[in-house]
Amino acid sequence: MSQGKLDIPMTIVASLAGSIAGISISYILGRTGGSYLVHKYGSFIGITEERLLKVHDWFHSYGKWTLTVGYFVPGIRHFTGITAGISGLEFPSFALFAYSGALLWVATFLSIGYFFGNICFSFLENIDKTTVALIGGAALLIVLVIIIRKFKLGSSQKG
Repeated sequence: MSQGKLDIPMTIVASLAGSIAGISISYILGRTGGSYLVHKYGSFIGITEERLLKVHDWFHSYGKWTLTVGYFVPGIRHFTGITAGISGLEFPSFALFAYSGALLWVATFLSIGYFFGNICFSFLENIDKTTVALIGGAALLIVLVIIIRKFKLGSSQKG
């Protein structure tokens, strides 16, 4: 039963453990089987030996920082561990950058929730169904306009 209380230290530990476990598993998958899969099936998705070498060189020069910053970019964070493993990044370097990123990510989002969570809930409680419908309708209209324009531009360029 919810009491509206959160054990902050345990939340930090659980969040950090989950983040570290996830990226470590990605790294291990990339390190153990990723290279094999890329060499065997990479040509089907356009991964050539030359591109793989470029990624490898880039990752060893700058890519370590993507392990730290990548946590804040949805989609990227899921591939940084695999890429680090495939590129052969040594575990101590991986751990330093990836686990530092995990700590920053956990601290940032738990702090946002802790300090601004009540404001968010208060805002959401004050929004009525009409406002939600108007915002949703406007978003749908914008998406439709973008789709129509894209198809019109695409069809006019073909002719």
